[in-house]
Amino acid sequence: MSDRPSPAYKGDEPYVFVSYSHEDEAVVFKEIRLLQDHGVNVWYDDGIAAGFEWSDALAQAIKGCASFLYLITPRSVASENCRRELNFAIAEDRRILAAHLEETNVPDGLRLNLDNRQSLSKTKLGFLEYERRLIQAITAVEQPIPSAEERPHRLFRPVPVAVVLAVLMLSGVGTWWLKSTPSLEVPTLAVLPLANLSGNPEDEYFADGMTEALITNLAKVGALRVISRTSIMRFKGTDRSLRAIAAELGVDAIITGSASRDSDRIRVTAQLIDAATGQHLWADSFDRDFQDVLKLQSEIAKTIVQEAQIAATPEEFVRLAQAAEVSTNGYDAYLKGMQHFYRLTPQDLETALDYFDLSLEQNPDAALAHAGVAAAWVGLQQMGFVPSSEAAPKAEAAAQRALELDNDSVEARVWLGVIRAWVDWDWDAAENLFLRAIELNPSSGDARIPYSHMLALFGRFDEGMLQIEQGLKFDPFNGWFRGVYGVELHMAGRHDEAIAAFQEALRISPDLPFVWMVLAGSYHETSQFDLAIEAEGALMVSLGDPDSQRTLMDMYSEKGYEEATRWLADLWAE
Repeated sequence: MSDRPSPAYKGDEPYVFVSYSHEDEAVVFKEIRLLQDHGVNVWYDDGIAAGFEWSDALAQAIKGCASFLYLITPRSVASENCRRELNFAIAEDRRILAAHLEETNVPDGLRLNLDNRQSLSKTKLGFLEYERRLIQAITAVEQPIPSAEERPHRLFRPVPVAVVLAVLMLSGVGTWWLKSTPSLEVPTLAVLPLANLSGNPEDEYFADGMTEALITNLAKVGALRVISRTSIMRFKGTDRSLRAIAAELGVDAIITGSASRDSDRIRVTAQLIDAATGQHLWADSFDRDFQDVLKLQSEIAKTIVQEAQIAATPEEFVRLAQAAEVSTNGYDAYLKGMQHFYRLTPQDLETALDYFDLSLEQNPDAALAHAGVAAAWVGLQQMGFVPSSEAAPKAEAAAQRALELDNDSVEARVWLGVIRAWVDWDWDAAENLFLRAIELNPSSGDARIPYSHMLALFGRFDEGMLQIEQGLKFDPFNGWFRGVYGVELHMAGRHDEAIAAFQEALRISPDLPFVWMVLAGSYHETSQFDLAIEAEGALMVSLGDPDSQRTLMDMYSEKGYEEATRWLADLWAE
């Protein structure tokens, strides 16, 4: 056995709990001494007697830790004690870091628990880079940790599912500074879904794509607040009055119209309508060859800006013109790919990749298609369908190529920012990417929401709330964004407001698993245990497991809350 490190920390300052197999002491003690040499307070099992006092001491140490460091080796993944410690740390909402000390075949259940959490590999990084990243992660600015007496006892562990597990998995690492973003006291506009007048339902993707392109181009103008695609698509095919829609969206004006395609010819009509009076301020129709579709999108956006007398800058007009100069080869396949991307199922994301690949076969220099590839791989990663080790390199390569082709690509910057933040832990680079995306498109909720969460992870809740509330103005009916808003309220200890936000998210999108998961946590924190169990059951149903939901409800009815939540923790650990 190697020389032992200093005794386990017993003070009141922030400390890291180290979970390891005692068979690995020779290796692990070097890691602990490394942390101690860098001034880190470390708690580890340095000889507690077995029995109740041992379990109680471990539980109290995990509850009070600022970070939980799981040292992964073949022995530790086989250790029942290590698995129990990890499950308890997850249930207690501790910040989890995983360090792979050796090449290890991680069981599926454990990999599910760890896949979207911070991790680094000593064998892949090499010692010096591993040491730098480990110390950076551990010594990040910590928020005050409530004592065990101050925090409610929580036993259940929600499933690590969905896009926002990147949101839930991290407790900030690194230090960076908030830069100013554009003022948003601007006119507001909604582009309602353009009607498909081609007579062919299979051309719906084209009308939806033209709608999104118009939104994207108008959003490049900083003096406009443009409602995002997710929120306007709920009004597709509606018979509600324009005035009622405008009131619900909170906009000053609405654009309506249609799009159709006949072989290589396209026709688009558009009307700009005053939301308060219903007056038509402008209307026009456009007939073009399909090869001029991007020029047409730019032309329509510029015409609307001019007719509405929006104060666009020369630079913004230049960006609109640059979009019009891109080749349209492969654009049709790109539009079909985006139609599948927005459905966010595993099958649709794979189909989206197929269409983006087809687009790139037809035009290898299509920045939009490369950004689409990045979006699809990030979607597969963040939804938990593909491990980050597979998805992140492909997403990064595609986003980088998109930026090489179009340095003003908002989409590529957003997806690359997600990779930088939640895979590479390069917070400075992620911040710069998000801020530049916001500068290029102030209406981009896709940029503001992950940036907001970065701020919240560092306890800068006021700044984070400013970003997410602005994002929600642009996309008020996005269930995912509402869910993330609730997560940030939960993190700030504003549980009643968080519950209201989760309920609103579920009203918009009833089948979002991650929202049921975090709603259960908020109900637990406010001692509403009946509702917490109901939310956990709804989570299971949303994941296609009604049998487990029935078992959970029976367990709760017969044996009570604590036993039911213990059963839940065991279920998710399998």
